[in-house]
Amino acid sequence: MDLRDRAACLAETSGLNGLLRRLYSEGIVVLMYHGVVPDRVSIDAWTLVQSGNFEKQLRYVSERYEVIALRDAGTNTRGGQGKMRAIITFDDGYRSNYETAFPILRRLKLPATIFLTTRMIDTDRLFWFDKVICAVQANRWSSFDFGDDDIGVVDFAAETAQRRWDKIQSLLTRMKKLDARKRDLLVERISGEAPLSRNQMGPFLPLSWSEIVEMRDSGLVEFGSHTHGHEILTRLPATEVVRTVESSLSALGVALAETVDCLSYPNGEFDSSVINAVRRCGIRLAFTTCNGIWTRDANPHAIPRVGVGGYDSLVVFAAKLSGAFRLATPVAGKGRQG
Repeated sequence: MDLRDRAACLAETSGLNGLLRRLYSEGIVVLMYHGVVPDRVSIDAWTLVQSGNFEKQLRYVSERYEVIALRDAGTNTRGGQGKMRAIITFDDGYRSNYETAFPILRRLKLPATIFLTTRMIDTDRLFWFDKVICAVQANRWSSFDFGDDDIGVVDFAAETAQRRWDKIQSLLTRMKKLDARKRDLLVERISGEAPLSRNQMGPFLPLSWSEIVEMRDSGLVEFGSHTHGHEILTRLPATEVVRTVESSLSALGVALAETVDCLSYPNGEFDSSVINAVRRCGIRLAFTTCNGIWTRDANPHAIPRVGVGGYDSLVVFAAKLSGAFRLATPVAGKGRQG
């Protein structure tokens, strides 16, 4: 057990987690997931939570929090059960949300919201960052030479899966700073070194519209925008922010026959210009990757969430949710995740 787990165990056994839940009882903790996969999946990543762990986490949440749908968030006052409230969200729109997460949500009767990147729906394409993750993890490379002055040789060797992920995350963060054309060439270089099978790509494939509609019809799952193309909005002019958000909202409106007015920012990145642009698109609530509790005085277009990853033990998960572990465990993932 590492230092993180020992500190998290102390937060639970000392009663600190319970104390903080009471202290923030009028707030809402918004969980941020990405993919949920079978327990023995061949590729691991921070973004992939195994189904057994996912179910344990949801059972923990349902016992100690009042899990509510996003549409019922209301005015951020104390929950009807006298407990701190929780909302379950997913970013990107992976098929595993339907295949693995949805059956668990349905069995436990827990609502959730999935923020969709609409350009990816009904395709077998992978996000560029998932191509990199998949290539590195599927081939278990200890290093890779990009043959590029900006990136060079990247060392992936590490003692633990978490530390290996930290190196992959560092690479993704560096690649996000590159010109898109150059970045895409490097992605093709690393993914072309060893072509991936459909089974290897499976955890990162996107949802179909039929799967989305089926989940919507269950009454348990709501949907929001994650933009049309997963663009980092702070790097776009306001007109392009409006374009990608409106394209996404239009596609969702047609498919779901309802108005969608919530969004999560790709990569968690936003600023005042982005907020103004999404407001003009009719977005009522916008979610970040900033770690924290959604309180009464929070900006409705900068709502914090708690990122949950594949390397989080149940005790770390519990400490993250209560806030006991917040300073020691910042949100991590695809750069900043999301």
